[in-house]
Amino acid sequence: MQSLLTGRETGKPALPAWFFARLPPREQLRLLCWQLDILGRMAPWCASREVVVSLSITRPLAMLVLAETDVQQAIQMLASVLRPVISERALPPGREVLRAPFLQGMLTLVSLWLDGFGAGSGGLSWLMSGLFESVRTDLCLLSELHVHPGGGRFLAALSKLAAEGGTQLIAGGVSDPQLLAFSRDGLVTACQGAIWPGVTAEQLHMLPDRCPGPVCGVLPASGEHHA
Repeated sequence: MQSLLTGRETGKPALPAWFFARLPPREQLRLLCWQLDILGRMAPWCASREVVVSLSITRPLAMLVLAETDVQQAIQMLASVLRPVISERALPPGREVLRAPFLQGMLTLVSLWLDGFGAGSGGLSWLMSGLFESVRTDLCLLSELHVHPGGGRFLAALSKLAAEGGTQLIAGGVSDPQLLAFSRDGLVTACQGAIWPGVTAEQLHMLPDRCPGPVCGVLPASGEHHA
């Protein structure tokens, strides 16, 4: 499931990357603690439905977490239903994988996800690093591969390459039946995107044991859901 941010004054959708880029690290930590508290209350619901929740982190936020024992303990207690996700845009170039010790520190607490693969400067080094349980492709990359004659074979090769390192490849930004079919042919582990109906926070308890399929009736590639 992926939360969508809206501006308080405009009511219009806001990109998470913009939100975290403007938020001071200490405020990011306060927000993370609030999210962890909510997730703690939701944990039985998530566990019964085998749902994991990804919460966005940034490099400065991860450094603060590693300096706060109480926050680390809260994360470890929720490790079965929590997946911190960091954007590829926030990471150093692919050749500098080993120069990100904060990721190693976070991995002692919980499994990590990588978001926005194909949008930053990470490249294949991050996909093959073995640091991430799942890697979610950027919408632009998925769209470009979809229209390229050899895009399907390339996506399937990426999926197999990731699997060899114990990493799942998730197709992010799936918004129509064509992208869904393309992603499934590309052997991705799961899909996420606007093709699945959204729900409000108040409606979370109404979700069935298995997430509903898209409105068009096409079967989802997995239980990934767009909230």
